[in-house]
Amino acid sequence: MSVEESGMDDGMWLTTEQAARRLGVKRETIYAYTSRGLLRRASDGARGEQIPTR
Repeated sequence: MSVEESGMDDGMWLTTEQAARRLGVKRETIYAYTSRGLLRRASDGARGEQIPTR
């Protein structure tokens, strides 16, 4: 699902790097969280993976 398809505006999404900084973890941990279903993610193609802030 792309960010556009999700219906959420840009202000509600973080990059993987931003999410990692906000949570105080490594990017690899964010990838693990998303693969386990603990965080949602979407890709808009141009900016890569996006993590919702809510």
